[in-house]
Amino acid sequence: MTTQSEFDLQLERTVNRLQTISLEKLSQGTRITDSRLIIQRLADLALDATGVSRRLVPELSPASLGDQLAVIGRQCAGLVDDMTREQLARELRDFRLTL
Repeated sequence: MTTQSEFDLQLERTVNRLQTISLEKLSQGTRITDSRLIIQRLADLALDATGVSRRLVPELSPASLGDQLAVIGRQCAGLVDDMTREQLARELRDFRLTL
């Protein structure tokens, strides 16, 4: 599997998990904070790849985290190199398994 398709698969699975997890369960522990951290990481890497200064991703409702990850993840995927995409695929998988 190519790094792009592995990244796409892990992104899709993680987005699906965030969109289907109950808000009650998402609110337990550090799941919301962890979700926002991985979204910010993807945004930072995308901005770094374009040479644009980093900025904070807006904190939307917890119910919007899946959609936010989908949008930022797709943007990031097209901008980073294969090695970074491969690392991010692993991070997305590991994160999803904590949800």
